[in-house]
Amino acid sequence: MKVFKSSNSTEVNIITGLTLIILSLLIVTLFYNNISEEVNIYFKFGILLITSLVAMYFYANSLKKVKITDKYLILQKNIGYQMIPLNNIKSVNTAEFSNLTATFSSKGFFGFNGTLMDDTVTFVNDRKNMVKISTSEKKYLLSVNSPNEFIRDIINRNND
Repeated sequence: MKVFKSSNSTEVNIITGLTLIILSLLIVTLFYNNISEEVNIYFKFGILLITSLVAMYFYANSLKKVKITDKYLILQKNIGYQMIPLNNIKSVNTAEFSNLTATFSSKGFFGFNGTLMDDTVTFVNDRKNMVKISTSEKKYLLSVNSPNEFIRDIINRNND
């Protein structure tokens, strides 16, 4: 089994840090500001709950590492994993940054995770090290620290 890490870029770290600071300030302001006394307590806790759930969702789906076994490519997220059979992989190559619009995305909050308009599933933590994987069912866009070695290993395992 070969393991490839997926580290956050400086851009992702800055976006995540600033977003968490802004959300924290919003929550503190909502609960401790005298102006918001007339705001219903259920509304305040609703905002807190929604904000927390969204943050946990994007954290959980952020790619941590990618494992290549004899039969599977395993996308290990912070919470959970996704398995792709190696024999289903049609192509794998490096990808450049594109402005393809996302239908659902974290926009840099714990990475660029979501779905693009062409139904590509994205697990990108560093837009400079992206790899595009096409399978018989889906397309994936992910980032690993050493994309060329990653591509070479997948091609070699598929040829075995």
